[in-house]
Amino acid sequence: MDSVKTIESADNQRIGYLDSVKGIAVLIVVFYHIEANWNSLLTRWYTPFMLAVFFCVSGMLLDVNREKRKEKTLKEIIIKDAKSLLYPYFTFSALIILVLALRGESPRYLLSAVIYTVSLCGYGAPWFFPALFLSKIVFTLIERHIKKKSVLLLIIAFFIACVSFVTIFINGNPIFNTSVPMKLLRQTAYMLLRISLGTTFLFVGYYFNRVINDKYFTENQVKVTVVSIILFFVNFIPSSFNSNIDIRGGVGNPLIYFPTALVGSLTLIIICKAFCDRCRVLQFFGRNSIIIFCTHSTLGVIYMIRLLCYHLFGISSNGYPEVLLFFVLVMAVEIIMVFVINRFLPFLVNIPSFKRK
Repeated sequence: MDSVKTIESADNQRIGYLDSVKGIAVLIVVFYHIEANWNSLLTRWYTPFMLAVFFCVSGMLLDVNREKRKEKTLKEIIIKDAKSLLYPYFTFSALIILVLALRGESPRYLLSAVIYTVSLCGYGAPWFFPALFLSKIVFTLIERHIKKKSVLLLIIAFFIACVSFVTIFINGNPIFNTSVPMKLLRQTAYMLLRISLGTTFLFVGYYFNRVINDKYFTENQVKVTVVSIILFFVNFIPSSFNSNIDIRGGVGNPLIYFPTALVGSLTLIIICKAFCDRCRVLQFFGRNSIIIFCTHSTLGVIYMIRLLCYHLFGISSNGYPEVLLFFVLVMAVEIIMVFVINRFLPFLVNIPSFKRK
């Protein structure tokens, strides 16, 4: 597994437990897309931190590399992030649109997929990567120009207010489906929500990285880990009162979402630091999360597994035994796809190098 090409840029240090966090998170994302009942109590528990933890991990890596980032101009940072996030976003989106065309989708449907892709709203699961890219730009601008912590807190409060406004007043409001301009306004609001959420959790991870590496944490790691495990599962209780969480366009009840997303994300990171620093299986999934993100759902892996199970075994139920079976089979296919893409189609993930040997 160590021979598999990683998706992080050369500037980022490989930190085992953070790769494991990403591995767990991407497994949860796959499970989420397989599970049909997206409003079950189990789903309500993990959806608050399912994607928030990715932003937190990215924020922690920004702190790890803060000295190197200080030496770079904003333009250099944007180019670097575009190569690592926007490039695979566009390559996999192009592949997805090609599959849609081969599947016989109508020209209108294909045009819609192209518009969503070019506008950075994203068609399917790859929407997350431009959201992270734009959030990192906003984060960098704030980090470089805002020095007072009080002002930073006000900005984060503004972001939380934006998320709340979009969730409560725009998401699901039928008036935003009445015309093309209103639909565009809704998509703009959704993009604002994603950037606001992303930037907020980037800052959480950025400062949490210093906490988790603090002397107090190191000396009391066992106690902190035990408390984190308890909080991680106790977080199920408040999460069960929130529903309709999909950070593409809403977080349900913001008063419940933000605390549960924070607790779930930070406790998962602490637990992985204690137990998963050398878990090669989880690190494999974490290092290749971009490939898994972009292939498991929109490219039809889940659909094909469901279809195969139905025709071969007559399995079509969405009970948890069937969901777990689908999950295992989908991940088996994903492991194969990771090796195939890294071995034969690496240009889908990384810009090819044309340097002469």
